[in-house]
Amino acid sequence: MNDSILPVYAQAVDELTLQTYDRGLYGKALCDAEGDESRARSYYIKARVAHLNQQLAQQQRNLETQQHLQRIAAWNGNRIRVRRRRTSDHAPKPAITFWKGGQSSFSIHRACDPLVNLFLKWTTF
Repeated sequence: MNDSILPVYAQAVDELTLQTYDRGLYGKALCDAEGDESRARSYYIKARVAHLNQQLAQQQRNLETQQHLQRIAAWNGNRIRVRRRRTSDHAPKPAITFWKGGQSSFSIHRACDPLVNLFLKWTTF
């Protein structure tokens, strides 16, 4: 038997022991057992474990959906931020300019990206 399902069975048994069980589900189990108390407890445990497993699966799906939506939001946020950077007046200037205003010049502008700055630091003289 899968060890991850054992706590679910333990919870169902604890509910019966402490009498905090779902009365509707226990009533259905008692009807299915035709009044036999021990069979009703067995039916209740099986039904409760199935119900708890469904709840756990739904929680897992909700968590995965939430994480997926967060990844999409982060991706869209990065895409919009890059798009705004390109279209704004504060867009990064070219790293190296060779020709400016009819005269030759070699100037280095600081780029916004730290990786580009690191590359320029090690490749320029």
